Amino acid sequence: MKNRFFYIYFLNNLNLVTNMKNSILSTIGALLISIASAYAQGYVFKVLGTKGTNTVAGNPLKVGSTIMEGQSITVGNDAYLGLAHKSGKTIEIRKAGTYTTKELEAKLSTSQSSLADQYAQFIIDELTGGDAVASRQSRMAKTGSVQRALSAPIQFMLPSQTDVIDSKVMIKWYLSDASKAKDITKYKFTVKNMFGDVLLVKEVDQPYIVLDLNSEELRKEEKALMYSVAAVGAPEINSGDEEYSLKKLKPSEVANIKREMAQLPPYDESALNKVIMARFFEDRGLLANSIFAFEDAISSSEQVEQYQNMYNQFLNRNMLTKESRTKNN
Repeated sequence: MKNRFFYIYFLNNLNLVTNMKNSILSTIGALLISIASAYAQGYVFKVLGTKGTNTVAGNPLKVGSTIMEGQSITVGNDAYLGLAHKSGKTIEIRKAGTYTTKELEAKLSTSQSSLADQYAQFIIDELTGGDAVASRQSRMAKTGSVQRALSAPIQFMLPSQTDVIDSKVMIKWYLSDASKAKDITKYKFTVKNMFGDVLLVKEVDQPYIVLDLNSEELRKEEKALMYSVAAVGAPEINSGDEEYSLKKLKPSEVANIKREMAQLPPYDESALNKVIMARFFEDRGLLANSIFAFEDAISSSEQVEQYQNMYNQFLNRNMLTKESRTKNN
């Protein structure tokens, strides 16, 4: 009788152990399938810019973070989040709330561009210190290696000759002797054609000017625009005798650039798209166009720190600031 009870007890426990084993194996199997599925799907978005409190699954997002399919993103009050989709498209979120990847993907256009993806990756590499940064910066530093006279009271933050396309550009300058800045309230900026005919004269109260090359005064000039600046009321404080010029590219060159621009995200109110366009312009030596795009991006993003840092790096590697010029001369 005892043997019979022992036998029944053994069978019951054996069934229990077997069921537990099968349950554990099933759980492990489901977990492995889930993990494999996640890796197979890959990321949906990468973070290019962030400000304030932005999280996924309770974890704070930082530049370079990846967001997987099915995850939800929580954007805090007064926060900002710039994302690059796996297709290369970009999207910005400024309104607080929780968003699924599916909702965000629905807002993206359906077309894809390898060039857009390339520039989104450039931004990620620079913001996260990726492997491509050092070699790229070394290559790009050559753009700004143009000799300039450093003796003039006013120094332009551009090479003496700068290629441009027919859009808005920004020209900035600084005083060689910063102590004189307090005595200057306005600057007189002058644009001439190659024959010395005055095309535009404008007074500004800041050390920069935005020019629209499609304006009535400037669009008719097909080759180069010569420019200079002097302090109002103190004409001896000026940009000197060296000629500075904006060289308009040939129509065929402009057409090629605009065909490439059409592959990038649209230049709209998105600060992220403006940063991408700024890097595109820099790669083609269009520094005045690039400066405008960077400045426009920073003003429309309320000084997102990552974009400001990128702009500073751009100015330094192209030797456009007083400090970088002094260091390299």
